[in-house]
Amino acid sequence: MVQVKEIVVGNRYEVQPKNFHRGVIGTINRVEDGSIVIKVENYDICDRGKVNPDRLLEINTSDIKYLIDDSCFFS
Repeated sequence: MVQVKEIVVGNRYEVQPKNFHRGVIGTINRVEDGSIVIKVENYDICDRGKVNPDRLLEINTSDIKYLIDDSCFFS
């Protein structure tokens, strides 16, 4: 189980929403009343029909996998 201490607006996270096949990378756009909205930056093509054109996606804390910071490297 992943433990998230603090969710910060503007930080990037990898999340795994329950109805998605793969993880999604996005920036926290808004946190209010238990609702978290991210602006999706990257997602797998198999989930293309699940991301709206505005790229805003509502998630909850259990969907968050980890914080993406400057030490993360993608190849």
